[in-house]
Amino acid sequence: MRAKTINEVNNFERNQEPKKAMGIGISEKLDMIKGISAFTHWLYNVHYNFVEEIWGKTHIANHFNEKWQGILSRSKEDYASPNSLMKFVRELDDENRKMLYEYIIEKHKDQWV
Repeated sequence: MRAKTINEVNNFERNQEPKKAMGIGISEKLDMIKGISAFTHWLYNVHYNFVEEIWGKTHIANHFNEKWQGILSRSKEDYASPNSLMKFVRELDDENRKMLYEYIIEKHKDQWV
């Protein structure tokens, strides 16, 4: 049994543009890598007041702080672990998750790339 080539694995057509073959271009892939890297950096370097930094001093910020404190109190760890942060992220609705991601990318974009 022989190993498949990259072209066979990805079903590239001969002379097909890489962007068309991969579905996205290189700059989009680099943006994804930077986003993943920023998110990972945030998980391990979260600011203690990240909720206030994102949502300000608002009613929704109070709600998210209570949610965050509840996650921490139920956690077996007594610190802001990546697990606890992931639970917090999963409990956000799409709009607020997007706000969080935009904050993370802005604050952590060039940390680990």
